[in-house]
Amino acid sequence: SIGRIKYDLGNPNILAATRTVGNYNEQLVPFLIGMYLYASFVSVKGAAQYGWAWLLFRSYYEWGYRRVPALFLSTIPAYGCVLALIGGTVREVSSRGAE
Repeated sequence: SIGRIKYDLGNPNILAATRTVGNYNEQLVPFLIGMYLYASFVSVKGAAQYGWAWLLFRSYYEWGYRRVPALFLSTIPAYGCVLALIGGTVREVSSRGAE
C-alpha cells in the first residue's frame, strides 16, 4: 500500500521518526506566530520562557509516541504553551483597547 511505502509501517522506528517530524512541523507555525506576537505586545522575557518550555516538551515527543499514553505528557503541555502565548497576547491587546 502507499502508506507502507511512504511511512515504512513495518518499521516502528521509521514511523516514530516520521510522526515526530510531522507533528513538529504541524505545531511550529502556531508556536512561532504566538511567540512573535507575545514578544511584540506582552514580554520578550515571557516569550523566551514559553519558548524554552515548548522546546522541552517537544524534545520527548518521540519517546512519548512509542508509549501512547505518555504522548500526552509532551503534546498537552506544548499546546498549553501555544495557547498561553496566543491567549496572553489577545488579553494584553484587548486590555489596551479598553483603556
